[in-house]
Amino acid sequence: MNDQDKKDFEEWVELARSIELDIAKKNLKNGQDPETVLKELSYRLLAKFLHPLIKITESSYTVSYNPVVSRAEYQDYMTLKNIGLKADHIIKD
Repeated sequence: MNDQDKKDFEEWVELARSIELDIAKKNLKNGQDPETVLKELSYRLLAKFLHPLIKITESSYTVSYNPVVSRAEYQDYMTLKNIGLKADHIIKD
């Protein structure tokens, strides 16, 4: 992995982390059990971060993983799914 690939992957990881943290904050604000919210957050992050590695190891041919494309696809998916407001936009009581 070259330096640009590392940078792109780190940016994708940061985006995923930020979105998942916003979801967790929203769930806590909605009164969900903190232990459950933290457990779900950890599972979702782990799944997201392992997904590209699992795809590579399961393939029987050479895979060219492109973190820029993966990050863009993830961002499009999250936007289309309309997860909700970012945590910094949640109205505080």
